[in-house]
Amino acid sequence: QQQQQQQQSYFSGAPPTSTPLPPPPPPPPPASLSVMSTNYAPPQSPAGGGPAPAPAPPPPPPPLPGNMAGAARSISDPNRKVVKNKLHLKALPAYRVKNTVWASTTETGLEIDVKEFEEMFTTTASALESSTKKLTARKRVTSMLTTQRSNNINIGLRRFREKFDSQDELLEHLMHCGSQDEEGLSVDELYLLRRILPTAEECQKLAAFRGNVKALDTSEQFVHKVASQNTDLASLTDCFIFMQEFQDKVAELQQLSLDVSIACESVLGNKKLSTLLKFALDVSNLTNTSYAKHRHAASAAAGISIESLEKLRELKGTKDNGMNLMRFIVQNIQKQNPAMLDLPQELRCLEAARHIDTSLLLSDLAALRAGLQKTRQLVKNIKADRAVTDRLREFVEQAGQQLEATDAKLQDMNKLTVRALQYFGEDEKVTAVQELLARLHGFVSGFEEAMGRC
Repeated sequence: QQQQQQQQSYFSGAPPTSTPLPPPPPPPPPASLSVMSTNYAPPQSPAGGGPAPAPAPPPPPPPLPGNMAGAARSISDPNRKVVKNKLHLKALPAYRVKNTVWASTTETGLEIDVKEFEEMFTTTASALESSTKKLTARKRVTSMLTTQRSNNINIGLRRFREKFDSQDELLEHLMHCGSQDEEGLSVDELYLLRRILPTAEECQKLAAFRGNVKALDTSEQFVHKVASQNTDLASLTDCFIFMQEFQDKVAELQQLSLDVSIACESVLGNKKLSTLLKFALDVSNLTNTSYAKHRHAASAAAGISIESLEKLRELKGTKDNGMNLMRFIVQNIQKQNPAMLDLPQELRCLEAARHIDTSLLLSDLAALRAGLQKTRQLVKNIKADRAVTDRLREFVEQAGQQLEATDAKLQDMNKLTVRALQYFGEDEKVTAVQELLARLHGFVSGFEEAMGRC
């Protein structure tokens, strides 16, 4: 009827009536309700139309198993047994427990020894409250160190705690480094200590602290202890690190330079090697001149580079028997001069020397010189016990003498490397002695391999 009135108003030009439209139907119930039983009935109001009664309270928790009954006491009892920390367990929701191991009704047959549990894990509520108050009373000075810095120092101190009973004992052993009583710190321990030693700024902050030192965090107590020392422990630790590493580095430099010198002397004075190289040159010239496949044969070479020696194994024989020029050379030597077959044994020194970069040896020597100069300056300005400074000065003097001796050995090695490069026709400005020795080692190893196949 309303729609007809609107149509009549529209065609007649009159404004439509203002009768409001009916409200929209209510939304459908949630999906979760659709799975509920159709027998569900909401709680009915009591006679008289009053509100529905409150739901019944949940059932009480099950009793404690076995002999745990009676273990719980009134929460207000100061003598009741409590654990210091709660177990932060992740409980499964009820719907996840069904059909799992937790839902099994089978008895374990085991009983908890509550008395033993209390002895091992509990204290009284009053004692726990007292210790908590004391812990809270320790007001940590957080403005002194950042959290990350404090954590790093504490981690380092925990590693030292396995060996030293106190921070004082740790610093006392530091002072014995380099002495004969073997009570000092190792190089690894010195590096660890150096990482956790405070900076000058951190020392200034803690040195100005006038409160209760025991109220500080362990890391801040350590910084405060270091700041109260009359010695620059950071510089002193740097000196001891250099002192302990110096001997090993000098010994390594001397040994490596000796390996290179021995290798150079061996190839310079070995007549069997020179005979083998000349015979290899003759075979190579025969290949490239008299039996060259091109009409215009190349002229005979007066000498060849060490790099060219690798080509002797590349030219294969015409028969499929694994023959190459290196094996051909070995067969001829076996027939005519078998004494030359001892050559690989005589040049075993090439194995160790072929990996040594002599330029790195010189840079390592320069680094030791710079380190000794820095240590000498630190020793001159450092404030420490007389025994410590005397020990450091003695080391500086002896280290200077050792560096001079090492430098002399490296200079002798350099002269030998230049002679060796020139002896084999290599340009010392282009070819490194390491490359020369490596190629000679490869040539001799190929010679030895060919011996095993002949």
